[in-house]
Amino acid sequence: MTINNATLTYDAANEQYAGDIQVPYGGSVTLNVSVGGQSHGVTATQFTSYPSITAPTSGAVINPSDTNVVSWSAGSPTT
Repeated sequence: MTINNATLTYDAANEQYAGDIQVPYGGSVTLNVSVGGQSHGVTATQFTSYPSITAPTSGAVINPSDTNVVSWSAGSPTT
């Protein structure tokens, strides 16, 4: 498995692939996976701006019994 030609390592303890891939705002992301002798790939574009937390407001006190207290703004290019 590679992302932008960087090989990800398999972490058997967590059953996942991991790596540190730096992708700039608006940069291209290409994922390639080889399974059973076949290769599969997909390319996408990184967000040009990241979503931001809109709730709770900075400094707010959160009651531990509350559910779903975090809200996000839209990031571009998707909402």
